[in-house]
Amino acid sequence: MSVKLLLAEAIDTLKKGEEQEHAADQLQTATAKGQTKGRDFGRVKRDYSAAYDTYLRGLEMMNYCRRQGIDGKIPELQQFCTQKMTVYMARCDALREKEGNILMAVEQADASSCLDKGGYAIGDV
Repeated sequence: MSVKLLLAEAIDTLKKGEEQEHAADQLQTATAKGQTKGRDFGRVKRDYSAAYDTYLRGLEMMNYCRRQGIDGKIPELQQFCTQKMTVYMARCDALREKEGNILMAVEQADASSCLDKGGYAIGDV
């Protein structure tokens, strides 16, 4: 695959991540205002996680393009990719903070959003 095509795919993937993040923000706002059921916090958490994963896929493609710019001695490509990656890595950090600030009851957490820690399952006392 050509570097230009991969770069276009990376940018498109990052834009999809932005859309997913925006949709999750809207759902969280509606849930916090009581416009939806309180059970939707688990869905918000999953949506943020999906947006984060989409950002990571786009960043991986962008990093590959950046490395091709370094190897091919194309400083414009390297600089463009570095700038985009810096912006989206900051968005990933902000997204993780948003996800970490979601408060929900233990009963609402499902097995896919909460992992076992140290051999203890949710509900074990």
